[in-house]
Amino acid sequence: MKILSHYTPLTALSAALLCLGLALSASCSASPAASDLSSGPLREDRLASESVVLTILPDTYVAGGMAEAIEVTERQGKGELLIDVSVRGAEKLKAVYFHMEYDKSRYGAGRLDSRFLLAPKNEVLALYLASPDKGLVEYGELIMLPQEPAADGSEKGFSGDGLLCTLHLKELAAQGQGLPRR
Repeated sequence: MKILSHYTPLTALSAALLCLGLALSASCSASPAASDLSSGPLREDRLASESVVLTILPDTYVAGGMAEAIEVTERQGKGELLIDVSVRGAEKLKAVYFHMEYDKSRYGAGRLDSRFLLAPKNEVLALYLASPDKGLVEYGELIMLPQEPAADGSEKGFSGDGLLCTLHLKELAAQGQGLPRR
């Protein structure tokens, strides 16, 4: 009996590497809301906007690099709320791991569009997990073989400012305005 139709060692490796950082969120204690990440690695930062709470996980810095801040902004789309996650003042950032909580009575998890800011798409392992029953999404992005130099001999990692990804949260029908009954 074949259980996984698309199983390859690479998908197993991808899932293992990215789930490691995401799974640790359950054992980490929350710190006060903050967006300044310059105090160093191994701390969890929580950012709140009007509709979501974004928690940057400490494993973001295990592979090396840093960022002055990771920011979350909201904008309205057609029938959806768009959540942009951006980085400011990054220096050789090699990974980003976060989970985002949202009001599951108002929104449903939609797609996540990565901008592959850390490195080209073919050099990044990325994983997006949605738990709509909990009002939670988790995302991780890691440069493959972050300890090895880039093709040009320089250290891998993103430096500067930019948009990491956009999460699309679908607006649910107002209470009492669901699907008509037959």
